[in-house]
Amino acid sequence: MKKERISAGVLPESSKKHALSGATKARSKRNASILSDHSGFTFLNMLFSFSIFAVISASSALLIPHLYRVSEDKRDINPLEWEIFQQQAAIEFREGTAFKVQDQMLSFTSKTGRSIEFEKYGTMIRRQVNNTGHIICLRHVKDMQFTQIEGGALLTVVSTSGKTYRCTFRSFLGLKRSG
Repeated sequence: MKKERISAGVLPESSKKHALSGATKARSKRNASILSDHSGFTFLNMLFSFSIFAVISASSALLIPHLYRVSEDKRDINPLEWEIFQQQAAIEFREGTAFKVQDQMLSFTSKTGRSIEFEKYGTMIRRQVNNTGHIICLRHVKDMQFTQIEGGALLTVVSTSGKTYRCTFRSFLGLKRSG
């Protein structure tokens, strides 16, 4: 065993451990008595904090859709809806045959032999296959007009807010025959 030196102001290691453990025990007893006197307060505090968190979370979930509006005017055509309509109609039209362009209707035969029609229906443009079905392609349409152009058709759409949209559909088959 080593002899521990006691110098001025320096306690041996064993004494330090004993002195520290006594101080922490006294401190933990004091904290325990504080907690035991107010044990309901911490539970109520937690419930109150959780209820505030729940209210803020619920209200922020209701506000998020208003922050990410795509179109300012509800009567206008949604830009994403317009883009998807253009792409899908162009894909079908490219491979179609036997085109019939009327003022508010475009009809053609698909590569599988089905009759495809795009027409105005109320304030919508709908797609029908073999004169059946009711597939809504575009909403908030005030007026539409198909015009025949060389190798395809031009579609002009006026939304219920008055904004005008245009797109052209061209057929690959028409280009092969003329070339």
